[in-house]
Amino acid sequence: RKPEWLRVKANMGEDYRADSAGWQVTHGVYVEAEWDPRDPLGEMLFIEKIRQVSEFPTVAIAQAWLHRDDCPAVLEAHARKAFVRGVRHKPQPGMMDDAKWRSGYRRLAPLGLHFELQAPWRQLEEAARLARDFPDTAIVLNHAGLPADDQLPGWRSALAALAACPNSAVKISG
Repeated sequence: RKPEWLRVKANMGEDYRADSAGWQVTHGVYVEAEWDPRDPLGEMLFIEKIRQVSEFPTVAIAQAWLHRDDCPAVLEAHARKAFVRGVRHKPQPGMMDDAKWRSGYRRLAPLGLHFELQAPWRQLEEAARLARDFPDTAIVLNHAGLPADDQLPGWRSALAALAACPNSAVKISG
C-alpha cells in the first residue's frame, strides 16, 4: 500500500489528466499559491514530489519574499530545481522602489529566474521603473494588472508604460 502523501500526489496527477482528457495538454505551469508564507521552499518540495509521481506540472513559479533576510538562500534553493523558472511576489505599494527589496530582485537574473508580478495597475509605474533599472530580468505581469471596470483609462495608460519595456510581458489570467 502506498503512503498517504504518495497516494494523494498520484491522485492529483490522475485527476488533472482525467479533467483535461479532451485536450492535448503537453505542458503545465504551477504558480505558487502562498501555501505557507513562512516556508517558501516547502511548496516547491511538495511540487517536486508530485512531479516524481506524475511528471506534471512541467515547470513552476515559486514564492519568494524579496525583502526578507532569507531571500538569498531561498532564491538559490529555488534555482537549484530545474523545473523552477521564476518567482512571484505581491509587493505592497512603494516596495518595488525599496533598496532591500531591490537587493533581492537583483539576484533573479544571475540565477536564471524571472519575476512574476502580481500587483494592481496603480503599481505599474513602479514596475516600469524596475524593468528599466533591471533590463536583464524578465517581468511577467500576472492577471493583466488587475484592471477595474470603472478605471480602464488609467489601467490602459499604466499598462502601456510597462509594455514599453522590452523585458516585460503580460499574463491574461484570473
